[in-house]
Amino acid sequence: MEGSWGSEFYAPVAPIAGELVVYKRGVSALAGTELDRLLRLRDVNTLVLTGVATQFAVEGTAREAVDRGYRVLVLEDCCASRVWEVHRFSIDVILCRLCEVTTAEGFIGALERDRG
Repeated sequence: MEGSWGSEFYAPVAPIAGELVVYKRGVSALAGTELDRLLRLRDVNTLVLTGVATQFAVEGTAREAVDRGYRVLVLEDCCASRVWEVHRFSIDVILCRLCEVTTAEGFIGALERDRG
């Protein structure tokens, strides 16, 4: 919960001055937030998802983002669930049919190829 113990940013990945901060209030990062509006104002059409609770937060955001017309990539090795088998089910059965699933290495390699 916002403002409670443990809700502060982890220092190595804390936002820097000028970065936008959107507080997530539901399973999907798009539900009940300004995120969709902020992305559309910046003409963003591809989302790269990582996170904890693959079967809830990542999958929920992916489902809603696809419904809203975004291209969605999930970095499977940058996601986790408390139970490994639940993470794998979400990746192998749900997310692979819903969006693109890759690894951090695969994503970085694609970015490097695009840069030429």
